[in-house]
Amino acid sequence: YTGKEQALITAGTAVGGTMQYSLDNGATWSPAVPTGKNVGDYTVQYKVMGDSDHTDTAPQTCQMVMISPKFLTKDDLTPTGSTSKVYDGTTNSSITVGVKAGVLFGSDTLTINGSAVYNSANVTDANTITFTPNAITTGNYRLADTQVLTITGASITPRDLTVTPNGGQSKKFGAADPTLHSTT
Repeated sequence: YTGKEQALITAGTAVGGTMQYSLDNGATWSPAVPTGKNVGDYTVQYKVMGDSDHTDTAPQTCQMVMISPKFLTKDDLTPTGSTSKVYDGTTNSSITVGVKAGVLFGSDTLTINGSAVYNSANVTDANTITFTPNAITTGNYRLADTQVLTITGASITPRDLTVTPNGGQSKKFGAADPTLHSTT
């Protein structure tokens, strides 16, 4: 017997010492309530570090806490690139897609990859882009490849055509303009 009483733990308070917490099985103790951010299972331990008149309490373990991933939907996504391109004969789009502000936790960032295609390769018909994301299956966020984003107001503009005449053709100053020939 050391002549000291053991510190007491009461819900939300500690008498005779300072409440301490650990998320790493007692390797590190802190008076700050621990927080987990990443997806996974956590076991929280707590104890009272006794003051000069009290001894420490034995560590206690809270039930395991699980942080599940946040599931994103197409409504969380937003186009971040141009919805217009110059005609190139394809339906390929170089648009990029990101996550709307306020959807991710704190300063988290998330890269969204996938494929984007116009509904038509023709200038007069193109008006939407369909973005199909690559599935995200690990980390703190999940995104199914079925969360297809349809982007309206897209367009393909006509390409300027430059015609260069075949070589070896000429005209003398003051002469009438000849018919120039070119190869397409």
